[in-house]
Amino acid sequence: MNSSILSCTWGALLVSATALSAPASVEPWAGRFLDEQERLSLIDTATLRWRVVRRILIEYEILPSTHSAQFAKAHRILALGAPGMVYHTGARFTSRQPWFSDPYRQELFVWAGKSCHRWPNTRMYSQSTIPPGETIGGLADALVAAIPIWPATDHRMDKGAAGMRAIIEEAVRSPNYRLLDSSEAVSGEACWIFDRDGIDQIWVARERPLCLMKREFRDRGSGRLLERIVTHKVREVSPGLWIPTALRNQFFARTDGTKEVIEVEGVINGVRVDLNENVPDSIFVPIQSPGSLEVKEAGVFTQVLPGGGDLRASTLDYMVHQLGLPTKPVPRNHPYLWLCVGLASGLCVGFFLFPMSKSHLLKAKAHDTSVSARCLNF
Repeated sequence: MNSSILSCTWGALLVSATALSAPASVEPWAGRFLDEQERLSLIDTATLRWRVVRRILIEYEILPSTHSAQFAKAHRILALGAPGMVYHTGARFTSRQPWFSDPYRQELFVWAGKSCHRWPNTRMYSQSTIPPGETIGGLADALVAAIPIWPATDHRMDKGAAGMRAIIEEAVRSPNYRLLDSSEAVSGEACWIFDRDGIDQIWVARERPLCLMKREFRDRGSGRLLERIVTHKVREVSPGLWIPTALRNQFFARTDGTKEVIEVEGVINGVRVDLNENVPDSIFVPIQSPGSLEVKEAGVFTQVLPGGGDLRASTLDYMVHQLGLPTKPVPRNHPYLWLCVGLASGLCVGFFLFPMSKSHLLKAKAHDTSVSARCLNF
């Protein structure tokens, strides 16, 4: 079973297959590439320092920019361990609601040939087997694309319908990517440029091994820019190892190609990065809470652990603090009191809207034959 976590709206890295599968080709840098031996030698040198990394954890936030203020903020954690351990969680947050309280928060665990998809704040989960070699979908976003290596070699990340490789080492090592014989500065860093037929260009810092500085996806037929990832800040997470910690992920509107119009933009900020022994085994193995329900099939739930009474308290706490549920009963007066108040108000309004003088009243009664003269003597 291929488990996945829902991606953020602007976090999708893999662009549509329709835009990238046209038969035409765009090669703006044809004839300016280094030969294959030089390219592979440079990649081997760049990846050498990263070979000591067997585990990596990245925690980050995705924030809407001024171009995409309508989108929610997202918080994510991705952990990878050799040879086949993966953990991913995604949630939304606001100024009032922390990310870990999001009732729609989801988690993915992959370990020892098993996968678990869990909703921790409702204590529901599903579990299945995942054999070596099976891909994992739903993880692609801009910061995942900036991860230099993928230690969980038993389970690759799904390349998507367009067939793009998200991980930097996998992309630049692929024979589909060629290396330009020149460099370009991005955010003050001199960069190597890798190109795949003009539809995917990757800028990697020369002095910081496999550190992504920029990436662009273009339409194969027209060359129109579809998506851009730009690094603005990097961090040294271990001696000689650098990772982007502040990026912008931009998606562009469909235009005539003469100008770039940003349609959606997300700002990605790294919160923390841990390596090797700082990434414990426990993060990859799910421990179910009391009262947890296992989803066996559609609509069928089985409670696998007793208890769960504390879930009611945490749910009420969420409703009080995040949804504004009152903590005390709303005072209620006797319904007859409100009836009397309504009748009195109606009478008062009637007197004010329809005033009648004594003379008008006398004339009216004088014409009433059923009323005697004695009754008219006021």
